[in-house]
Amino acid sequence: MVDNPYLKDFPESPASPDTLYKYVVPERVDVLEGLHIRFSPLLATNDDFEVRRTFRELAGPRMRAAFAHEVMGLDVDGKLSEALIEAGFGDERLKPLALALLRQRFGDTPPTEALRAITLRLIDQFLLTVNREAAIGQLLERIAGRHVALSLTEEPSSSTMWAYYAAEGRGFVVAFDTTNSFFCRTNEGKRRKLQQIQYFDGELGEALDDIRAAFISKSVGWSHEREWRLYAREEEADKVVSFGDQQIHLFAFPPEMVRGVYVGRRMASQTVDRIKTALTQNCPESFLRRLEPDRMKGRYVEVPI
Repeated sequence: MVDNPYLKDFPESPASPDTLYKYVVPERVDVLEGLHIRFSPLLATNDDFEVRRTFRELAGPRMRAAFAHEVMGLDVDGKLSEALIEAGFGDERLKPLALALLRQRFGDTPPTEALRAITLRLIDQFLLTVNREAAIGQLLERIAGRHVALSLTEEPSSSTMWAYYAAEGRGFVVAFDTTNSFFCRTNEGKRRKLQQIQYFDGELGEALDDIRAAFISKSVGWSHEREWRLYAREEEADKVVSFGDQQIHLFAFPPEMVRGVYVGRRMASQTVDRIKTALTQNCPESFLRRLEPDRMKGRYVEVPI
C-alpha cells in the first residue's frame, strides 16, 4: 500500500493504568471462585445508545481522498500488462490488436488514465452505497452483534457506581492487573488491547474524522464512569452459558491477574467469607479490604479485613 497521508493521524488509545476495576454484584462471587468473567454483548448493556451513529457520513471526502491516493499510486501499466497476458495478448504480435481494442473502448485517453478514471467512478458509487441510512445501520448492528466487551473503570470508589453496579454497597470491586497478558493477547496469540472510552456528544462529518469518537465512544453523560474496555469476538469465549434467552460469554483469566478485592460496606458476612475463601485458594497474594464512607471527609477509606 502507498504511504497514505489521509490515514496517518489516527491517535492510538492511550496506555491504560496498571490497575483497573470491575464492580460486581454479590451473587457473582463465582467470578473469583471459578476465575471466569463475563464479556457483555454491546446491544445488551444498560445504555440504550451504546451503539449509535455519531457521523453524518460513514465515508466522506477524506475517505474518497484516501482511496484516490491509493489509485494514483497503483502500477496501472504493470496491472494492464498482466491483464493483457491473462486475456491471451501476451504475444508481442498481438499487442497492437489489444491496443486498438482499448482505443476503441477509451478513445484517445491513454488506457492507464482511463482505468484510473473508471476506478474512481467505482469508488464514488461505493461511497454512495455505504452512506445510505440502511447501510450505516446494518454496519453498526453487525459490529455490535459480533463483539462482546469487558467494561472496567479507573475509579474503585465512586458512590454512584457502587449504587448502580454493586447492589448499593452489597457487592464488591475487583482490582485487575492490566499488565497481565490477558489484556494484550488472546488464547490463540492474537493481539488485543484495552481501549479507553471517549465521551462525545457531537456529530462528525465522517467516521475518519475521529475513529475513536465514531466507534469507541459514549455520550458525555456517562463520563463519570471513566471506562476502559477490552473487546473480543463472541467465538473467543472459553465458555458459553445459556440463561433464559441470553447467551453468557465467559472468559477464563489467570489468578495472578487479581490484585485484590474491595467489598462494600453492606456486604453480608457470609458473602465476605466466600470471597475470602476464594482469594485464599486462587489468589493468595491479593488483598481484601472493605471500603467505608468517611462522611467528614466525603470519601471512602480502606479498612483491612
